[in-house]
Amino acid sequence: MGRKKTILTVVVVVLLSAAAVRFVALGRRGGSSDIGKTYTYMCGACEAQFEMDDAAIRKHERAGRVKTPPNEYKQYPCAECGEIAAYYHEVL
Repeated sequence: MGRKKTILTVVVVVLLSAAAVRFVALGRRGGSSDIGKTYTYMCGACEAQFEMDDAAIRKHERAGRVKTPPNEYKQYPCAECGEIAAYYHEVL
């Protein structure tokens, strides 16, 4: 019984160590390769174009300032007029 307990303890410690290493590695990388990347948005109300990064997008989503009309892209508040009518606009 003592040997099984020791093996179980070693297995748990190894798994926890592996999880900790992965967590630290993700934290150092930021968890995403898109950190700092910006995206161009265009307002459907005033036609202004502006850029938002992932942090700004998450901020609007957490605050509930996003509309998702059926069969359309998510819409965010415009940086110019404030209307929730700005959508992702890929610049070619």
